[in-house]
This record gives sequence, C-alpha cells and structure tokens, in this order.
Amino acid sequence: MIDKSSSTPLYYQIKEMIKEKIMSTEWQAGSAIPSENTLSKLLSVSRLTVRQGIQELVDEGYLTRKRGVGTFVLENKIEQKLVAATSFTSLMHQKGKVPTSTILSIDEITASRSVKHNLVLKNDSKVLSIKRIRYGDDVPVALETVFLPLEYRDYVLDNNITHSLHGFIEKNFNVKIGDAKQTVEATLANEQEANYLNLEMNAPLLLIKTVTYLTNNKPFEYVISVYAGERFKISSQIGELRTNQVM
Repeated sequence: MIDKSSSTPLYYQIKEMIKEKIMSTEWQAGSAIPSENTLSKLLSVSRLTVRQGIQELVDEGYLTRKRGVGTFVLENKIEQKLVAATSFTSLMHQKGKVPTSTILSIDEITASRSVKHNLVLKNDSKVLSIKRIRYGDDVPVALETVFLPLEYRDYVLDNNITHSLHGFIEKNFNVKIGDAKQTVEATLANEQEANYLNLEMNAPLLLIKTVTYLTNNKPFEYVISVYAGERFKISSQIGELRTNQVM
C-alpha cells in the first residue's frame, strides 16, 4: 500500500492513500476512518507518521477530528469551475506591486496518484517539485508547490527560477501557455503555513489547485497554493476569471 523505498515521504504516501479512498467513496462522508494505531500497525509505520498524513487532510478539509470519538470523513465540497487563470507574476504587475519569490526546495520525487492524474503521467513517473513563497512588495502572499514533468528538470536546476515560471518555460522551450483548470477551497493555516506567510495559526487561507496546459492541450504544470485569506480574494465573471490581491 505504501513504498518504503520511494523518495516520496511516507506521511505523504499515507495522505494520498487515504485521500484516494475518500475520493473513490470507499470511505464515505460521515464515516470514521481507522484509528492512527490501527493504520500504523497495518502499514508498519510509526503512529507519528500516520498522524502527520491525517493532519494534512484535516487541514485541507477532507477529514475532521472529534475529541474522544475518532476521525471522520467530511462531506465533499462544491467545486466552482473557473474558466481562465492569471499567473501570480502578471497579477502583481497588474496591481502595481513587485513580485518576488523565495525558493524553499527543489526536489525530484515520485509522482503521487493525484500528480500523475493531473499531469497525465505513467505509473512510477518522477516529477520536479518546487516549493516557494510568493511575495508582493516583500509581503508574503502565497506558499506554493509546483509539480513539473522531468523534461524541464535540467533547465530549472541550472537557472535561478525566482520570478515567472511561465515566462521561463515559454522562453526556453518555445511553447505557449494555454488554458488552466482551477479549484478553490477555504482552509486554515497550519503551523508551517502560518510561519511562512507571517500569519497566526488557523488564519483563513484559500487553497488553490491549478493544472496549466500548453496551447496543444498538454498539461505541463500542477500547482498547489495556499493564499493568505486576509490579503487575497477571488471573483469570477462569465467567460473571465479575475483574481484580485487585496493587501
């Protein structure tokens, strides 16, 4: 059920395993999931590792803990379809702000089930994972993790990608960025997110997941971002997505 030889952290594999059971309705809304102790024995991992995976799903709104009772699957959230997307760099420029980034890590990892699905990759595919903080006028606005196919690996590692990744891809690979598919959810900041975004614990966040396509409809990027709720809002209109930063 999990691969201990994989470079993907065990807690993340456990998280994806549980999420898959929820998304496939094997574990239905309102039902209790197995206890941390049961899962740790079943998967032959520490209880702390299981707890970390479960906590991320609690933070993302898939699970809820009931003290003294257990952990339960939450109802599926309603997905609002948005028809276009604006890059962070373009958005900051539109608002007259200077966009910058701090790269926290660049790693080559085995793609999770959701990453493989969104990037249309084969089993056992590896991807480049880039984690970075995005700023507008030196104020942290978002924490994002970008997943790219390995064909971009050498170019990214050999260059300092602290600005527009879209601009870098278009310039170096002679391609054009096309449409994007986005989902938006409300969530609360965990300790790490609060630290990076200079927020209080449990501060409101917008969790945005984006698949960006080239003009030939090939997906080239999957991004999971959390935006500081007190600094950011999203509005949509028919035929247009407008993303407004409200610092």
